Amino acid sequence: MRFKPGFTSFATVKFLHEEQLLEKKDLMEFYLNEVLPRKVEYDLEYFRGRTNLIHDVSIILRTIGG
Repeated sequence: MRFKPGFTSFATVKFLHEEQLLEKKDLMEFYLNEVLPRKVEYDLEYFRGRTNLIHDVSIILRTIGG
C-alpha cells in the first residue's frame, strides 16, 4: 500500500452527513455509482499533492467540529 489510511480525509468531510444522501435512494446502486466515485476522486486529488498543511489542518478541524 503506497499510502497509509488516516483517521479522516477531505472525502470524509465532504460526505459528513452521508446517511442523509443514502436515505431516499437505492442504497447500493447510489453508493457505488455516485458517492464512491466522488470519494475516490477527492482522495486521489489529495494524494496527487494538491493540498498543503493549511488544507490538512482545516480537514482535521472540520472532522472534529462535524
